[in-house]
Amino acid sequence: MRTYHPQPHQAVFEWLQKFGSNSTAHQILNPGISHLLSSHGDAITGYVDYGKVRVTAGVPVCAPERLIEAMEEFEQVAASSRRRVCYFYAEERARSAAIERGRYAAIQIGAQPVWQPAGWHTAFDGHASLRAQRHRARNKGVAVVEWDRERATRNPRLEACVAQWLARRGMT
Repeated sequence: MRTYHPQPHQAVFEWLQKFGSNSTAHQILNPGISHLLSSHGDAITGYVDYGKVRVTAGVPVCAPERLIEAMEEFEQVAASSRRRVCYFYAEERARSAAIERGRYAAIQIGAQPVWQPAGWHTAFDGHASLRAQRHRARNKGVAVVEWDRERATRNPRLEACVAQWLARRGMT
């Protein structure tokens, strides 16, 4: 296993494209985040050390079936550095696993929005201001087109847009 302080941004971004399935996975791109690559080379965890605590930026980014093992490995590495672990931004599966293993308590901070796009037309049709915005977008030539994963992850224009967005919105 290797620790990177910080890992090159592009390498982490590519890892996220492959395995970043939860809503907080991209937090590991923020400035000042260090990264631990698992011994198998199949999981990466973003973190910062704060005193004697290693605070994660989410949970290990990996294939779903490797999550628990990647968490255990991260915890062992932290323990070898005499640090405890705090999973920050951990979603339900990781939270449940940590509690079941009897090592952690959980505190919920805020809530995560859930979208059900299939019902959006009802919301839009029921509010005049939303209908107006939809018509305005249509009149300006805005169209929504579904892309397959390959097109969305290997598109230079989209990658440039994401890079520009990330450059302007880093966390402190």
